[in-house]
Amino acid sequence: MILNFERIDQRWYLKDDRWKGDKEKLQMVAGADYLLEAIKHKANSVCLRVLTEKTYSPLMTDSLRLTHAKALDDRGTYIIPLVGWQFWLCSVTEWVFGYMPTDLYFRVVE
Repeated sequence: MILNFERIDQRWYLKDDRWKGDKEKLQMVAGADYLLEAIKHKANSVCLRVLTEKTYSPLMTDSLRLTHAKALDDRGTYIIPLVGWQFWLCSVTEWVFGYMPTDLYFRVVE
């Protein structure tokens, strides 16, 4: 799955035309925004290929693995095991995937 994010007024948002709700609900917060900033410092958009199952495809060799730490109602705390960086993903994650995935694998698409 390809996910696009855009920075507007120093805030990161998921860009998805299927979303019919309030745009503010698509804002990346609580660490997800810092992750996007770390990936694309000073850029105004980020495109990620995101999978819920590990693949050994050459396309995913640069992926970081995010392991689901705990679920609380409609959100989850995820951690990047290699560096121990923890952040929160909201119910938009569940809307995108249809559930809160235990694992997420991603890489930047140029």
